[in-house]
Amino acid sequence: MKPARPLIGIAVLAAALLPAPGALSLAPPEANEDESKIPPYTLPDPLVLADGRKVADARTWREKRRPELLRLFETHVYGRTPAGGASWNCSGAILTGDFLSRMSFLIHSLFLF
Repeated sequence: MKPARPLIGIAVLAAALLPAPGALSLAPPEANEDESKIPPYTLPDPLVLADGRKVADARTWREKRRPELLRLFETHVYGRTPAGGASWNCSGAILTGDFLSRMSFLIHSLFLF
């Protein structure tokens, strides 16, 4: 009986990793390439604060409106970066070769996140 336990574990793991039936047959939503099908919308005025006041100077822009716009992009477009930001490392090397009369070079870069 003991040799069957690993096989049961492998079967359970395989079943958990397989996609649900029908999940592979779902087609992505169709892209809209016809401008006439886009519903009407209005973009916010970049020089009007959320409370309706006009941006009159650079200080108001830096301290109030720019952060408001960044929050809008964070909410509706890009999402937010986790606290502390992403950490990453970069290593690279330039390799030259005898091919093409030493006129070419190859750059390998590795970025780790």
